[in-house]
Amino acid sequence: MNAAYRSAHADKARAIAQNAGKEIRSHNLFYSMGDLMSIRWPGESPAESFASADFVPDSNTPVIAGDKLVAFGN
Repeated sequence: MNAAYRSAHADKARAIAQNAGKEIRSHNLFYSMGDLMSIRWPGESPAESFASADFVPDSNTPVIAGDKLVAFGN
């Protein structure tokens, strides 16, 4: 992010740095992009956005790699 955005949204910059080492899933991109653009909607979930201090990595949704269902983290 550029300096102007970082300055105006220091909380989001901190959250992204804090969450940088955490595993994210493709569905987290939807919530994160909305969060970064300050878009609000019914059903939004800060826990799904890696730009939020409330982000919680998804460890319950099954992961598919290639054509195989694999355990989380494998």
